Amino acid sequence: MKNEYLNEEKYQRMSKVLGIISLLVLLLGLGTGGILIYNGVKKPSKDELSKSANILKLKQQELLDKGFKYSSFSEYTDGEAYDLKIITDVLNPSFNYCGFDEYKNNLITKDYCSLKNKSNSFSGIPFIMIGSFICFATLMIAGSIFMIAKGRKVLAFGIQQRLPVMNEALEKATPVVSKAASSISKDVFKSVAEGIKEGLKEKEK
Repeated sequence: MKNEYLNEEKYQRMSKVLGIISLLVLLLGLGTGGILIYNGVKKPSKDELSKSANILKLKQQELLDKGFKYSSFSEYTDGEAYDLKIITDVLNPSFNYCGFDEYKNNLITKDYCSLKNKSNSFSGIPFIMIGSFICFATLMIAGSIFMIAKGRKVLAFGIQQRLPVMNEALEKATPVVSKAASSISKDVFKSVAEGIKEGLKEKEK
């Protein structure tokens, strides 16, 4: 009778497929999580931040040379007067204006604000947390798939590991069991013999 489902060839093929899937999940998950963790840990160098600040200072000086003056009331519609305002604000060391969307999303200041925000020691925590979660989840999922793929071999390995211990325990227990069985059998035979003797005596009476 042909066995349609319990086929060794199909089992080996499926085991290989699941093994490959497990490896791909592991590589993809650890790669994604690793990149996120790296981005969370990586900080921009002081040179990068300094270069970006110098570019803004040059632009600031250019606007000042044109005759524009800083005003905290300047608005987006004021053109270059507004550019001078936001540049001056982000270069102000006493307050972090880069925490506001107005400065983070402005074409002139967004690069500097991005570097400055990344230099903050707490800015990378979300990336680290998400990356760590992805890595942990990947290990769990890939491990589960691998256990399914190699379940038979893992089970066989577990049995092989236990067999020597079981054999040793049986070897140690055999003399004790044998002695106990011998003692029990002697008691049983003695009781039976005594019963027969008693029966014969009763019969003779």
